[in-house]
Amino acid sequence: MNGKILRVGLAIGGGTGPELAEIFERALRELAAREKMHAEIIRSPREYRTYGPLAALTSAEAARATEEDAADYIRFVRELAADGIRVAFRTAFNAQSLYLVRDELLGVKVEPMRHSDGELLLIRDQTQGFYSGRNDQPADPLRIRRETLFSRENTWCVLDFSIENAAARWGGREHIDRIIVACKFHLLDNRFAQWVRDYERERSVRIHLYQPDTTNRQLMRGAFDGRTVLVGSNEWGDIMHAELIARFGLGHQEERCARNFFLHPDIAGFVEYQTVHGSADDIAGRGIVNPVATLRAAARVIEEFAGSPGIVDAMEEALGAVACENIATPDAGGSSSTNEVVDAVLTAIMNPNRRTQEDLLIVVDMQGDFLAADGRCAQLGLIDSAKTSALATRVNWLLDAWRATGSPVAFTQTIANGIEVPPTLRERNKKSGRDGWLRPGSPGARFCGVSPRAGEAVFAKSGYDPFLNPQFEIFLRRVQPGPACARRRFHGRLHRCACANRISKRFPCRGRRRRDAAAASRAGGSARFHAIVLRYRNARARGFRHGPARMIRPVPLQVRFQHGASFELARFSASVARKHLDENCHTETFWFTSVACLPLPDR
Repeated sequence: MNGKILRVGLAIGGGTGPELAEIFERALRELAAREKMHAEIIRSPREYRTYGPLAALTSAEAARATEEDAADYIRFVRELAADGIRVAFRTAFNAQSLYLVRDELLGVKVEPMRHSDGELLLIRDQTQGFYSGRNDQPADPLRIRRETLFSRENTWCVLDFSIENAAARWGGREHIDRIIVACKFHLLDNRFAQWVRDYERERSVRIHLYQPDTTNRQLMRGAFDGRTVLVGSNEWGDIMHAELIARFGLGHQEERCARNFFLHPDIAGFVEYQTVHGSADDIAGRGIVNPVATLRAAARVIEEFAGSPGIVDAMEEALGAVACENIATPDAGGSSSTNEVVDAVLTAIMNPNRRTQEDLLIVVDMQGDFLAADGRCAQLGLIDSAKTSALATRVNWLLDAWRATGSPVAFTQTIANGIEVPPTLRERNKKSGRDGWLRPGSPGARFCGVSPRAGEAVFAKSGYDPFLNPQFEIFLRRVQPGPACARRRFHGRLHRCACANRISKRFPCRGRRRRDAAAASRAGGSARFHAIVLRYRNARARGFRHGPARMIRPVPLQVRFQHGASFELARFSASVARKHLDENCHTETFWFTSVACLPLPDR
């Protein structure tokens, strides 16, 4: 230890809050020790109520309990700030109490969202609006009157903070491409719009003021490229948060943590970290609550407030390593306990150089709705299930040959749960008759013809693109060149088949693709991903019934993996791969290997 002390506040709600608090304390202390410092955690003495217990009270009792919890938490935060502590972590508790806190302390939530065309900095204004204020008392059992407040002072304060935060993040105001405010200002007698116009004149900035529905349309069609500051009203931000996470492929809301800044002058700059998920009262005490958001919060606190760059990346690397080993709680598709996940992640983060040392075979979306005789593709007459059965036989032979070399296999699986599926895809599915495909737990969503073995990574995703699951990219980053002898054993068993190192002989490429193939051949130390890709074609005339040989041609694909009833030979060049895997990746070339036309080997 170097004597440095990191002091952090901790507030605990009911439900699974006590379990997550223990996880946060353990993770924070172990990460601090890794950085040769000591973590001192100051707990609030009160356990704050979740909605479950409040639901059993009368309305007057619930209102009183809500006010008590809010007042106690405000006191706790003020005491931390007065003692020089700048950050706290809290678990979930009743939203009504939390919004009273944010109303009093002027809270804003900050959520950076990277996407393929830039970054969106979402600032959720929690200082005012339709979520703020109080209900009338004494309560009328037949009516609710709620008083809310908007103010010019709060509006300007939030805009100042948003621009300063973005400038600090992006290296100056000149790097902000646009500033947008999303608010239902048509209900506010033109006063809110006038405040924004006054701010523009006073601060010499350009602000686009949109109604929420206009903002949504612009977001859905990808109009906000580059670096965008989006200041959203509280209720709009609450509704759109999960939608934007899904749209930008940022993972599951349940595994994310969020940052709240309090702007009240008495505690300005105080930061509160929270899990985005709720209190999960129904699984309290069972040891299966998902700890990922809490672990991420601990890493972010260490990096931001202890001056330890790289901890967040190390945590993401560790989470990816654990996901690759299928260590996850039941809500994330695993069967591990909370403590088993925490143990595995903290062990992995203490061993940052552990990486997969072999090439990787990826099996993409071999599922019932695409391949089975009773699947949706077969019902619509888009495939010949007898021929897809033959494909499964070839795929399993390939899997056996690959596994015999000791190299890893990963699977992707599309799960259309109706919530995380992007709205554009939901609309397209309805129009094409595919609504209801790939439902969680249904035969159509299960693997067809193949079965992952214990320890093989399975990546669930809400759309065609496996990068919608952020753990997939982390997993790929860990792949490094495998032993040359293992490659030779695998390719030796595939000597009668079209395989990655013989693409240019059997299916000659021209122009740039031929040059890329030659460059890849020279890059003997590069890692390679061999992916079995199922590519679906809507037009039956171009589909599988005409025979797989006509479908085989080398084509450069986008990073999106597409489904289908035939396998294709396709290869990604390094430049295309790096659209998702940046310059820090360990990959030179993607190889996509077809098995549709391979003759069944003698076994």
